[in-house]
Amino acid sequence: MALWAMFSLLLVPKAGARLNRPRQNSLHHRWPLETPEDDQPANAGIVDNSSPIRGEPLKHTTTSVLCLLTLMATACWSFAAPEVAATKGTKRALVICGIPGDDEHRTLYAKTVETLVKALTDKYGFKSADVVVRFGDATTENDGPALKGARGLSDRAGIEADVAELRKQLKPSDTVWVIVIGHGHFDDRHSHLNLPGPDIDDRAFGKLFEGLSASEQVFFITTAASGFFVKPLAAPGRIVIAATEADREVNETIFPHALASVLDAPPEDIDRDKDGVISLLDLYLAVSLDVLKRYADEMNLPTEHACLDDNGDGHGSEIQEDYLTPELGGPEKPRPPRPIGTKDDGALSLRTPIRTTPKPAKTKEAGR
Repeated sequence: MALWAMFSLLLVPKAGARLNRPRQNSLHHRWPLETPEDDQPANAGIVDNSSPIRGEPLKHTTTSVLCLLTLMATACWSFAAPEVAATKGTKRALVICGIPGDDEHRTLYAKTVETLVKALTDKYGFKSADVVVRFGDATTENDGPALKGARGLSDRAGIEADVAELRKQLKPSDTVWVIVIGHGHFDDRHSHLNLPGPDIDDRAFGKLFEGLSASEQVFFITTAASGFFVKPLAAPGRIVIAATEADREVNETIFPHALASVLDAPPEDIDRDKDGVISLLDLYLAVSLDVLKRYADEMNLPTEHACLDDNGDGHGSEIQEDYLTPELGGPEKPRPPRPIGTKDDGALSLRTPIRTTPKPAKTKEAGR
């Protein structure tokens, strides 16, 4: 409407003519309000009081025409130019593996750590220097590069030092992922991570990360009884994923190994809405369903039920229940998943992209 009015003035300029100011509820006024403040032009929202659109008389036709041309060009650019994405900060990760256990479990957890770190650096934009690893056992010559480059033992003092350093490094535009794997236990009141030396419980671990400043904060707590970590870690704008419910799910978990596997080799159907982007919700669902499939393949009942909290209320939701096939315990007649509301768990994860969907390689036959 405003552009057409300007164009009409340009065609028939008359001395003393006035142009009414556009209505405040027009599309032209909604657009700047929906655009992040950092993405607006430097002069966004500023109106020159001498401009003809404020109703000043058009005393000089030539000057008015030039002014209108400038305004029209600016307005057209505003609608035609794509929205400029905010500058992304540094992507940082802290990978903590507690005491791995016997030789068999040490091999298993060492492999999982290597897979996680390689996936983060090769496929998700994390630089090696920004991925900190703590492992619950001394490294050996047979360990891979992730463990050989670890900061040291995952004892309480080491973890606290890493978090303190992370807090100093993080900027509001940064991303931080915290991945915790290993073993844990529940003492009927609190869940604990089994570490070399004194263990750390859910309350103390949550307190370490209070007030963290980063635009994207994701926590994967994948040990037994990890659901009890959700409430202490919950915060607005933060995504917390746990391998279990906040219940007596105290058996060893499959979730960390499934997480590493899915991050390293995402299944073809991981992008559920087919928008070409893998979101954190896509990742969570893929890992959760992979865990259940592993139990089903072994003819075992699942002893872990993952949950996700991203609305900050401290109560994890088992969003994957809406996506279960009959083979994994879903209804015999599958129904569409319930819509996720803006304040529901899953809403933030849904709009948090982690990578674009890899395009399948073209074969010679396909290219002919």
